[in-house]
Amino acid sequence: MSDAERLTRSIADLDGLSVERGAYETGRVAWLSRALVSPLGQLGPAEYRLLMQHERGLQWVLPLIVARLEREPFTPIDGEPAALLLAALTLPLEHWRTVPALLLRLRDLLDALGDTDAANAALTSVVAARVQDDVTVFRTLCDAEQ
Repeated sequence: MSDAERLTRSIADLDGLSVERGAYETGRVAWLSRALVSPLGQLGPAEYRLLMQHERGLQWVLPLIVARLEREPFTPIDGEPAALLLAALTLPLEHWRTVPALLLRLRDLLDALGDTDAANAALTSVVAARVQDDVTVFRTLCDAEQ
């Protein structure tokens, strides 16, 4: 199957999954369902991140993710700078080991970004925001326990 033809197929088609229309009505699972049944060529950064978080369809989307990051390393998702890169970097290494050529391309991308101010600022901003969110949730939970 050519790359162009693959982009017209969904993860559900390629993996032989049966995802019935409306099977998942609301929330995050509905978004995952839509990502699984949408043609690969119609997926964007938000769907890529969701699929990585759920570790679904990675053999099909990791090449697309790496290609996207090579074009736009600081791809934002929902206004969060470098969110796609951060999602790729936090994907368990076991998945990257199955595609060593893609792992090398991602490493080369990181090497090219190096220790630049733009790279550091983008990644620091994302990590700081996530840590702050976690701290806020933790404090809320602690307050509820008192």
